[in-house]
Amino acid sequence: MRDLAGIEANLVKAMQDGTVPEACALDTALERQRAWVSDMWNRPCTPTAYAGLADIYESHPDVTQRYETLGKGFSRWLPAAMRAGARRMPEA
Repeated sequence: MRDLAGIEANLVKAMQDGTVPEACALDTALERQRAWVSDMWNRPCTPTAYAGLADIYESHPDVTQRYETLGKGFSRWLPAAMRAGARRMPEA
């Protein structure tokens, strides 16, 4: 979880600095998060699966509550950033 905390902290900072979720500048941080997810799943997290995970993050009340503790508005910003980033990721 230590790696995840650093990944999330970078993403929260980007949000608080005013980076829009669609910004290509987020690609490196989003790739780090997606790699972490792949490690947790013990299989690749495809861009399609990553976008689907964003939907879960946005709709699950426990996840929403957790992300709001990291930064006000993060529970909406992060899924939007994940979906935007997934659209730029190659599928294979």
